[in-house]
Amino acid sequence: NIVWQLFYSLRKDRVPLVFYWIPWVGSAVSYGQDPYGFFEQCREKYGDLFAFVMLGRVMTVYLGPKGHEFVFNAKLSDVSAEDAYQHLTTPVFGKGVIYDCPNARLMEQKKFAKTAL
Repeated sequence: NIVWQLFYSLRKDRVPLVFYWIPWVGSAVSYGQDPYGFFEQCREKYGDLFAFVMLGRVMTVYLGPKGHEFVFNAKLSDVSAEDAYQHLTTPVFGKGVIYDCPNARLMEQKKFAKTAL
């Protein structure tokens, strides 16, 4: 685990990785207890762009104006909400709903939810 983190951090084509002790769990506990505080501490230490491990997945964070611009002006082929949220929403809502469906169906579901609210 520590060796993997060291090799991950040494690569110049990757963003800084937040150090963690427990494999697979990573920073899930720290993030879960205080997400805003976790991001603020990481931002102070690593800058606006960093990554952390949470439940076996490497999560990349890009904060600040440049991060906002990157996320909201990115092409769908570069960033995908489906990839990010599918693992969270499928166990809750089931298959074929929310982010576990084609984008056209997702947009239709969002319209239904918006008018209902």
